[in-house]
Amino acid sequence: MWEKIIAYFAKRHLVTNFIVMAVFLGGMMAWHTTNKEELPDITFDFVRISVSYPGAPAEDVEYFVTKPIEEEIRGLDGVYRIISTSSVGSSNISVEIEKNYPNLEEAVTEIRHSVLDVDLPEEVRDDPNIRLFKTSKKAIIDIALIHKNAHLLDFEMRRELQKYAFALENQLLNLTEVNSVNKKGYLQEEIQIKADPQKLLKYNIPFNSIKKEIKDNHVRQPAGSIETPKEPKVTLLSELDTVEELEEIIVQGGFEGQVIRLKEVADIQQAYEKNTSVFKVNGHEAIIISVVKNSSAGIIEALAAVNKVVEAFEKNNLEGTPIDLVLLDDESIDIRNRLNLITINGAIGFLLILGMLFLFLNVRSGIWVAMGIPFTLCFTMIVAKLMGHTINGVTLAGVI
Repeated sequence: MWEKIIAYFAKRHLVTNFIVMAVFLGGMMAWHTTNKEELPDITFDFVRISVSYPGAPAEDVEYFVTKPIEEEIRGLDGVYRIISTSSVGSSNISVEIEKNYPNLEEAVTEIRHSVLDVDLPEEVRDDPNIRLFKTSKKAIIDIALIHKNAHLLDFEMRRELQKYAFALENQLLNLTEVNSVNKKGYLQEEIQIKADPQKLLKYNIPFNSIKKEIKDNHVRQPAGSIETPKEPKVTLLSELDTVEELEEIIVQGGFEGQVIRLKEVADIQQAYEKNTSVFKVNGHEAIIISVVKNSSAGIIEALAAVNKVVEAFEKNNLEGTPIDLVLLDDESIDIRNRLNLITINGAIGFLLILGMLFLFLNVRSGIWVAMGIPFTLCFTMIVAKLMGHTINGVTLAGVI
């Protein structure tokens, strides 16, 4: 059979040359369009749930956060095992999904909905972070923003730095190649109320009374509608979102007694949440943005898009300001080095093989025999592209 196939193509030079050229062109196109990754696209069978409960001891985190979440997700279809850790201010829960579960995305969606339905304490300000681990969805670069005029940030410097970090984050999230952005060293802005114990004793005001008055006056909720033809909606809006509004809250008063306002018994100031760690880059306190790519985009492609945004941001937003940008942990460096190594070694090996063939064959025969190497490589790239594989350490080893 093989003799007939070889004879068929040996007699039809035009068809043979056309197939060879088509495979070469297709292989080169497949090489340029196939995603380059560090590892194959693997989805792990476990989900990580992280919840931040600021200021709470481990026992309260276990009772108010970890235990309710475990009870909510226990018994869901596809859940095989739950492993949890409760520590000061945070809860981490790993949910292992059954091996070979037929619909992984459906199981993850059910877990996500169940976790978001849990009634968590009011102090838990951010929604739980729910993540399904994929090797192709990973952080590809860290972008550090620093204030060149200070080693440690004061309130105004931090506000300026976080303003630029927030703007850069929004621009990065608009990229189709970017899945999410994680920030380190970024603090939530808040209004801090520091009651003076001596003044509370002087006016005989319990601390709980101050807390109750603030809570009762800080209101935003729907209140129905007005019975008119268009039925406009009514909202009770009395949010205390400025220092001046909080200062004027009456914490004690009566028809005969003296009116005591919050500013008389407490120090109220705009500040940031207490930080438990300081991130420094080049000796300056920094905000670090970790960019996580989408699984549909390769590392090199995603980094090219991110670098383009960063360059435009530096030119349009940071020029003439004390804010500097530093790029860290570029994950494409290893991939580029590996591809260069494969290319150089492949070229050297091909030349050595070609030289050895010329020792035993004539030039024409040696060239056509040697062409089997790039032909095989290009054919392999076409098949890999059609099967949805990526160019990574495993597939490159297979090609070698």
